[in-house]
This record gives sequence, C-alpha cells and structure tokens, in this order.
Amino acid sequence: MKALGWGIAILAIAVAGWLGVKNQQLRQQLTAQQEEVAPPLVEPESTPPVAAEPAPETSVPVAEAAPTEVKPAPEEKKDAEKEKKRAREKRMVKAQLGIIMDMAYKPLYDELKIAPETVESMRDLIVEAANRDRIAAEKAMKKKDTPASAVKRIQDENKAWLYDELGKVLSKEELAGYEAYEDYAEQILYENLLDGQLTMMARGLTPEGRETVKEVFAEELMVAINAFEASEELYTMDGFNDAQLSALNAGLQRLRFSVAQDQYDQAAGFTSQVEQMFKAMSDRE
Repeated sequence: MKALGWGIAILAIAVAGWLGVKNQQLRQQLTAQQEEVAPPLVEPESTPPVAAEPAPETSVPVAEAAPTEVKPAPEEKKDAEKEKKRAREKRMVKAQLGIIMDMAYKPLYDELKIAPETVESMRDLIVEAANRDRIAAEKAMKKKDTPASAVKRIQDENKAWLYDELGKVLSKEELAGYEAYEDYAEQILYENLLDGQLTMMARGLTPEGRETVKEVFAEELMVAINAFEASEELYTMDGFNDAQLSALNAGLQRLRFSVAQDQYDQAAGFTSQVEQMFKAMSDRE
C-alpha cells in the first residue's frame, strides 16, 4: 500500500474541511435560533392561583428516605464526555478510511472471488494499516519538524505489517494477487477521488474529458507525492499541498496538447480553485 497515509484524502481534504466548517456554523446558527423562539417554561402570571381544599387529617405512615443518588463530579462528567467524543471521532475516521480504501481495493475483492468473511478480514486489515499511516502523518504535521522520509519509513513498516497479517487470512494465490494489484491500487484510488472533485468543480468537462483529465492528474500526483514522501523536506500540510499543486500544474502542461481548449480550460479552472483552497488552508504568512 504505497503512499496511502495522510495523502489518501488528496484534494478532498480542502473541500471536506470547508464543508465541515460551514456545516458547523449552520448547526450553531440553528441552535441559537431555536433558543430564541423557545416557549417559556413557567406558567403565565395571568393565571389565577387555585386554592387547594384542606386535606383530611389522617394518619399517614412516614416512608423511609430513599438513598441519596451520588452524582459524578463535574470534572468526571467532562472527562467521560471527552472520552466518548474521542471514541466517536475514531469510529468516524475509520469509517471514512473504509470508504476511501474501498475505492482502491474493491476491484481486487471482486477479482479474487474470495469468501465474504475473508473479504471482511482483509478489508479490516487494510483500513487498520491506512489508519496507522494516517496517525504517523498527523503526528508529523503537528510537530512540523519531521522529515517526510521519516514518515515514509513508518509507512513502509506498516506496509510490511499488513503483508504479514494478510498472509494469515489469504491463500498463497490470493496473496500473490494482492501483491500484483498493489502496482495499480494507488492510481485507481487517485482517479476515483479526482473523479468526484472534478464532477463538483469542473462541470464543463465531458465524460471523455473527465476520464483523460483524472488519469493525467492521478499519474502526476503519484509521481509528486512519492517524491515528496521520499524527500528530506519537512512533512507539513503546506509541503504536502505544494506537491499536489505541482502535480496538477505538471498535468496541465500535458493536457495543453492532448485535449480540446474548452476541456483544458476546465482543468485549468479546477487547478486554480484548488490553489485558492490550499492558500486558505496554509500556515504561511
């Protein structure tokens, strides 16, 4: 599984991040509006009080006091809520990784024609390896002083772990099929991710034009990202996005003479939008 760490999101990072911020803002606005129009919880003052009839004097046995419920301290409650939130976020990340990994590996699952329970075990291992890559890349990006080559060494270790674990659930023939497919998985993943982005952001592309553009961009992304991850450049979001933008511009140079002008303009407009999003995400001054 080459270069399938933090980089698996490719251009989806920018769009998904922007949409996430917008959705959060919308939820906050809706909550505020609901609070403003909420009805009062007390009865209107105009309602006259109703005098209660005196109760007859009867002997009522006194019930024993119920044991006082011990409520958790505010700090304990906050810690429990944080833990639940972290667990929920981990599940969401793994679910998202599963969707992305399926883009790359579903053709392999279908091709191998293996039992459904074996596919499930295989998929779980691939997602776990991708998650380990993601964690390593995320830590490096937070530190901002880790060479990209150091992250790649961890990813190579994760790849070796994955291969060993797959050997426990696949036959020799199935494992050989997986190993051969690895040469194509990255290209397939990038093309699938780009297809969705181009559909949203370059709507003037014809179906044939989109196929050509995503193939060229995917090839250039593979080259640029692999080169970045093998370098001594610091592993930062800016560095990663620079590699992606460089790939898109290299792709544009190839597309200039291989597609019609209107299709080239669509690809160029897409690249320009991505560049603006990367600038918005940048930590640079």
